[in-house]
Amino acid sequence: MSRPKIMKAGLAIGLLGGIISMILVGYAWDGSFQSITNVGFSLLVMALFFATAGGFSEGANMSGKSVAIIAAVCVAAVLIATVYNTQFLWVHIILMALGVAEIMIASSSEVIYYTDANRPA
Repeated sequence: MSRPKIMKAGLAIGLLGGIISMILVGYAWDGSFQSITNVGFSLLVMALFFATAGGFSEGANMSGKSVAIIAAVCVAAVLIATVYNTQFLWVHIILMALGVAEIMIASSSEVIYYTDANRPA
């Protein structure tokens, strides 16, 4: 069974969100101790987007529902990061939209069936 095209889209969206978050890490760091919170939240969002993208990869080692849960945690992290780092509000809104798209893709029955059927034992 070949990987569904919707999973390739989920992988691309996850990588895009991770790259945008990586750019935010660079912009959040200003060399002061006060910027650690913004950098930390940006790193958390970046790691969660990359983890969600990994759930859509061909050799994913997690169940279908786990991908949706990680995507939901990613959206929650973006929401918390938005509260603490308001200087890039429009970027966080874009990340929130990407995260919601990840949840919708991860909760589709085609993705859940494929990841559950092709998960290594």
